[in-house]
Amino acid sequence: MDSFSPQTLQVEIAGSKEYGIRFYDMKYKANPKLARPNGQYLFETFTSNINRDGLALPPSWNQMTGIKQWQIKPGTIILKGIADSQQLEGAQYIYPGGAKQIFIYQPWNYKTLLEP
Repeated sequence: MDSFSPQTLQVEIAGSKEYGIRFYDMKYKANPKLARPNGQYLFETFTSNINRDGLALPPSWNQMTGIKQWQIKPGTIILKGIADSQQLEGAQYIYPGGAKQIFIYQPWNYKTLLEP
């Protein structure tokens, strides 16, 4: 779980009112390698830290051209914590992280993201 600051990582079980929001690439249907709406990383709400830097989200990982809210299926095991910094190999810039994020393992396989 390199995407989390280790000291902030918490394991929880989603309750009946657990929601997450996700940025994704709107062109994902044309290119399956692009970030999809039902991906593994989400955030709970908008704060001043919810942006490319705060989520440590390089453009090559996610263009952030779309946004989708999901209900997390009750009983789903989720990881919550603070996004750790990320630096792409060979790049000078470091995405600092610091935003609260949620991780759900392969929601497309386990159908753990529900339409609200």
